[in-house]
Amino acid sequence: MKLRKKFLDFEYEEVLDIRTRELIRVACAVAVGCPD
Repeated sequence: MKLRKKFLDFEYEEVLDIRTRELIRVACAVAVGCPD
């Protein structure tokens, strides 16, 4: 989980687009199976 969160943080920093950020967040939530 920590590794995933770090990866998520890295992607967030790389992508400043809000829409893309939300897309990644949703994708991560779906991958984890815990929609936020």
